[in-house]
Amino acid sequence: GFGSLLGKALKAGLKLGANLLGGAPQQ
Repeated sequence: GFGSLLGKALKAGLKLGANLLGGAPQQ
């Protein structure tokens, strides 16, 4: 449902934020 989608987006955002803060972007 919508909650599951939101959770996925949140997790992805946290991962991106951690990578950016760690100075190791995976792009």
